[in-house]
Amino acid sequence: MKIGVIGSGGREHTLAWAFELFGHEVLVSPGNGGTSHLNQFDLNVGHNSFDLVVIGPEQPLADGLADTIRSKGIPVFGPNKNGALLEGSKSFARDFCKKHKVASPENITFSRLDEALKHIEKTNGPWFIKADGLAGGKGAFPAENKKTAKEILLNLMEKKALGKAGNIVVIEEWMIGPELSVHVLVNGNSSPKILHFSRDHKRRFDHDKGPNTGGMGAYSPVEDMNNPKSESLLKLIDPLVKNSINGLEKDNIDYRGVLYLGMMLTKNGPKLLEYNVRFGDPETQVLIPLMNGDPAEHFLKIAKNEKIKQNVKSIDKAALTVVLADNGYPEKTTKNIELIDPGMPKNPEPGNALVFHAGTKKQKGKLFSNGGRIFNVTGIGKNLNQAKSIAYAEINRIKVEGTSFRNDIAVNIK
Repeated sequence: MKIGVIGSGGREHTLAWAFELFGHEVLVSPGNGGTSHLNQFDLNVGHNSFDLVVIGPEQPLADGLADTIRSKGIPVFGPNKNGALLEGSKSFARDFCKKHKVASPENITFSRLDEALKHIEKTNGPWFIKADGLAGGKGAFPAENKKTAKEILLNLMEKKALGKAGNIVVIEEWMIGPELSVHVLVNGNSSPKILHFSRDHKRRFDHDKGPNTGGMGAYSPVEDMNNPKSESLLKLIDPLVKNSINGLEKDNIDYRGVLYLGMMLTKNGPKLLEYNVRFGDPETQVLIPLMNGDPAEHFLKIAKNEKIKQNVKSIDKAALTVVLADNGYPEKTTKNIELIDPGMPKNPEPGNALVFHAGTKKQKGKLFSNGGRIFNVTGIGKNLNQAKSIAYAEINRIKVEGTSFRNDIAVNIK
C-alpha cells in the first residue's frame, strides 16, 4: 500500500514506523527528524495516488481535512468534521454525553466571563476548568480554590491565553481516581475493536506535580486483558463505550477512525473525562507496538467500513514510554538543542527499546530539538517491569543537557 501520514509528532512517527515495518510505502506531511528518510507530500496535491491516508493530529480533523480527502475517493482513517467536534468542542462533547447517557462529571458551560466568575463565587470547589476549543492537550486546568479558579478564567476569557479556544469554558466537578485511556477502532459496519487499556501521565514533574502537558509517559496494558480482574474492568467501562458508539449512529455521524475515551475510575464508577478523535500521544507509542497484525490493514478496513475479523491485540508483551522533554516545557522551550541520534526503531520484540521522534529536526546531517517534547522512548518487555527497565536505560543513554524526563512512569508497577 501507498500510505500518507499527516502530522509531525511522536504519534505520527510511530504510525509511519509501523507501516514501514510491514513493507508499505510511506509518505509524510510534514513529518519530523525521525521521518526525514521518507518522502514528504503536499497536502494540496497528489491525494489520488494514495491507497490510504491516516490523519494523526486533531486540528486537521477539526478543520475537515478528512472530508476533503474522502471527497476525492481516497480511504481516510480519521473522522469527518462533525465527528471531530467531540474533541474540537468540550461543550459539544458534554451535550453529547448528556443526550446519550454517557456518565461524565457535572458541568456547566459559560460564554461570558462575568457569569463564570459568579458561578465560582457561589459554589464550593475544587473545580476543573476546560477551554472549549483545541489547545494541544493544554486546555484543562485544576482549580483547588476560588482565587486560582478566577485567575484561570481571567487568563482564558479576558487575556486570551489560548486564543479563541478559551472564548467558551466548561467548569466541571473535581473528581478523584485513577485515569484510564480507552482506544476503540470504530466504523459504521464493524463491531468496535477495543485496544489494550493504557494510562497516560499528564503532569510535567514526578509525583504528578507541575502543569498539565500533552503527556509525559504512558504504559500498556494497564491490566492483563485475560485475567478475571481485567474482565471486570472491561465490563465496568462497557456502558460508556457502547453508549458513545450508539450515540454516533443515532446522530448520523459517519465516524471512521479511533475514538479515544479518557476516563476516570471514581468511587461512583467510571466517568468520561474527555473524547479524543485520534490516537493519544504518547499512548500511540505503546499501543501500536502492542497491536496484532498489520495496523495499516486494520485502518484500511475501518476507512472502507469493512469488518475487522481478527484480534487486534497482542497478549504476550507490554510497553512503556517515557518522554524526553526540553527543560522549559510546557511553558517555554529552547529548541535547537543538539541531540544524540538514537537510530532507527527496531522490531517491537521484548527486550528492545524503540525511540520515536516528536519535536526534532535534521539539519546538515545533525539532529536538533524542534519542540517541547523531543523523544518518546518506548521499552518492550514480557511484562511492564521489564519494559520500564528498558525504557529508562535507553532514555538515560540519549539524554543531553537541557532535557529532562519523569522518573516515575508506572512507578508502582512491579
